[in-house]
Amino acid sequence: MYRNHAISILIPSFNERGGIRYIMESVPGWVDEVLVVDCSTDGTDAIARQLGARVIRERPAGYGQAYLTGFMHVGGDVIITMDADGTYPVKAEELGALLDRFIEDQHDFISASRFPARFSPEVMPRERVLGNRLMTSWANLLFRTSYNDILSGMWILRREVIPKLGVTSANWLLSAEIKLAALMNPEISFAEVHIPYRKRIGESKFARPWYSLYRAGFENALYLLGKRIYGFFR
Repeated sequence: MYRNHAISILIPSFNERGGIRYIMESVPGWVDEVLVVDCSTDGTDAIARQLGARVIRERPAGYGQAYLTGFMHVGGDVIITMDADGTYPVKAEELGALLDRFIEDQHDFISASRFPARFSPEVMPRERVLGNRLMTSWANLLFRTSYNDILSGMWILRREVIPKLGVTSANWLLSAEIKLAALMNPEISFAEVHIPYRKRIGESKFARPWYSLYRAGFENALYLLGKRIYGFFR
């Protein structure tokens, strides 16, 4: 419990043995639950269980699908999401500061922003920085918003607002969809907060094959355009 709130950490994972070990060894004692939704083939799920996580095996694989499944099973009043690669803050001082702001400002949803960038190219290569900036600028242009990081994988949200979000994307596009849904819903108090960001543990999945990063950017741009044209957010 943290300030009378039951806290769950929700993590989608795919072959992140090193990252999941780091996270589980760093999680504060006041976190009530770590729920890992996993489709790994390298034993990530076994390591997570051994270190105290509750693990749901999810097939077929999919970033968004992992979250849609996790949202149905998570137990905390407040949910913190993060990637399984160790890039997002997980230690007590950093998570506590984020939760303090979330609770004191009475927010329903906080998106943790990696930008403005305060890290080296070793942490995030320049082409990914550029891709993130382009996608965020595209979203801001289409929806007249002012995001700093539309693709961040770390959010803090109240479990009770999940039905109001109405998200459905089963792939990585859910990251943009959920932020837009939260900001554009007048019943949800939304904020974006800067966080520290670290070098990932292990190899990025976007490294295989080489063109996947560009394809992902193109898919995201078309997806956001479709959302704008067809008025999915009302």
